[in-house]
Amino acid sequence: MSFFFATFSNILTVKLQGLNLLLSHSGSSSLAVEKLPVVDYEPIDCSITDIDRNLLSIGQQYLLDISNAITLGNCPEDLANRDPGPLFHSRWLTAANRVLSLYLRSSDSSGNLTEIISFILKLYMPVWFAIKKEQIFY
Repeated sequence: MSFFFATFSNILTVKLQGLNLLLSHSGSSSLAVEKLPVVDYEPIDCSITDIDRNLLSIGQQYLLDISNAITLGNCPEDLANRDPGPLFHSRWLTAANRVLSLYLRSSDSSGNLTEIISFILKLYMPVWFAIKKEQIFY
């Protein structure tokens, strides 16, 4: 599992630098993504695990909801207004949530950002929910 987190960390760091998004070391984002308007975006196909929402924390529910929104190509207003949580470099879930939220608000859906989103939706998110669903690390 640490391989996935290390890979995600490396890809996120390199690709975000390429997008010129500055993330401060204090744990907060210099860009309040949730304040930006949602734009038309390209849906990205992925397989989302059927999981009981009651098993999930607020951050995990956000990951599930925003993954569904990106897959369907439609973001409900209540989700668009929901705070993805503070960015802490030790919490990859909130980092993934913030990057997914940025995708909904980015007018450029090509290149580095799409590559990161595909990684999150096709590898990180399914593994996260498979572990949660099977209660592997309890």
